[in-house]
Amino acid sequence: IYDGKEVDESKLRVKLSGGTGVIPDGLYSSSPDGALTFFFECKTGGYSGWIARISSGQPEELYIENITTRQVASTQVVRGSSHVAMQQIEVEIKGDFNFSTLTIDELNFNASATTNTEDIAEVKLFYTGTSTGFIDDNQFGTSATTSPFVFTSTEGVNIEKPGKYYFWLAYD
Repeated sequence: IYDGKEVDESKLRVKLSGGTGVIPDGLYSSSPDGALTFFFECKTGGYSGWIARISSGQPEELYIENITTRQVASTQVVRGSSHVAMQQIEVEIKGDFNFSTLTIDELNFNASATTNTEDIAEVKLFYTGTSTGFIDDNQFGTSATTSPFVFTSTEGVNIEKPGKYYFWLAYD
């Protein structure tokens, strides 16, 4: 299956063979005219064609469907600890795969539920992609020291497919 109106190897989207191939759901053309070309060749004989269900539609750009936060730290944190995960932030992305890119380049938080903000030396935000476990090796933006905590990244996080993506608010 090729983008556009001709068989052009540089525009190959999906190659199926063996009679058991399945066209992936949500396959959209990225050609400016919206065309897809299907090329069928039977090399073994016995089959004279193929059957496919095709429908047209407007692909949906990626968008943020929901943001959920969950407290993950215990109620007490030992003074002097660093990179203590306090909240998991789950960002649910909806839309069509391979159609658009969604960039997250700023997230804001406040410390209204924190008992004593003077106990917080620094706040950091980490990004773990689709991994639900906390890993402190991919910091998003720079550290913040006063509430509201604003995290801005010049590169941002570029998301190209729907799913759930995770950020972690951590205290030092």
